[in-house]
Amino acid sequence: MRIITTLVLVGALAALGCAKPGPSDQALATADFAVKQARDQGADQVASALMRSAEEKLSRARALHEKKKYDESERLAQQVAVEAQLADAITRNKQAKDRLAKVQQALPPTTAGENAGEIR
Repeated sequence: MRIITTLVLVGALAALGCAKPGPSDQALATADFAVKQARDQGADQVASALMRSAEEKLSRARALHEKKKYDESERLAQQVAVEAQLADAITRNKQAKDRLAKVQQALPPTTAGENAGEIR
């Protein structure tokens, strides 16, 4: 009986050591969130090529995950997250520049040298 218990325990430990729980689940969730956040900011219009690339890679990462190719899926999902975050940053940068341009247009024009060097 002791030998059977030992064999079952060794078999269970070996199975646990070989089993891959699917670490790409978290990477896919992060990638999904990053793509959604970028899309919500309008990155589809501002950084459309980057967003298209991220969305295509996300589809491939999901397919790899379904095929239990977790390492490949995780790496691709990480790339997706970076691309989506970059698209989001590009979009936010453009939006900030647009707001700055509007504020500058609303300001009255100043003459060259007027108040030069003056600190208020």
